[in-house]
Amino acid sequence: GSSLFGNFILRGDRVYMLAGLLAPGIAPLDRSGGPPVEVVEGSVFAGPILRADFIYYAKSGLSDPGIYRLDPETDESTLLIAREDEIDTLDVDGDTLYWIESDGLLAETDYRLFSMPANGGTAELVQSLPRAELALGSFRVIDGVLFGSEITADFDIVVTRTPIGEAPTIVDDNGGLPMVIADGFAYYGSGSGGITKAPLSFDSKTTLPGTEDHAIYSIAVGPDDLWYSELSCIFQS
Repeated sequence: GSSLFGNFILRGDRVYMLAGLLAPGIAPLDRSGGPPVEVVEGSVFAGPILRADFIYYAKSGLSDPGIYRLDPETDESTLLIAREDEIDTLDVDGDTLYWIESDGLLAETDYRLFSMPANGGTAELVQSLPRAELALGSFRVIDGVLFGSEITADFDIVVTRTPIGEAPTIVDDNGGLPMVIADGFAYYGSGSGGITKAPLSFDSKTTLPGTEDHAIYSIAVGPDDLWYSELSCIFQS
């Protein structure tokens, strides 16, 4: 009955998604269908992402802000670190958790990239990122390289690649939200509709057959299948 935004996670017989628009929680449903059941209540503004055996997400606002780890076997969440500033996006690369903080949507200050051990520990400021060059919405860190999406001053959506400590470069100037990376390929929404598939070199791109006429809201890639949503509909191919 409502639009589905944000990440999908495929794990075993369950599909995890954000539930709700203004203060979304996390809710899994059975792969074969049925109603989603919320396991994390409200105010999830970054994630969820699945790395190894855990799901990571961040909550902002007045409701216990910080970064959490959800155990899918028990549906129990553990607070890894409390953070007062807004967490816009996060990812885990190996044993390291990365996230981007800001002073809010309307602030003019730079964004800040932090890291810490994925099991918890002390946060370390890695670098500042100019506000105009933020990886928005879609964010992956792979072998020390940030992949994400940027909304330009002209409201175009581009895909960016940023080795940690360096400046971002644009690798695709047509599309980028949402985006997931799996098995050495990036899958992301195209500005002209459909899902684009590209190797991480971004030297070649294809539009996946059957997705051309869809406005993509979220994507998940499994070992043998692709899931995506458009408005309130979920597709599997």
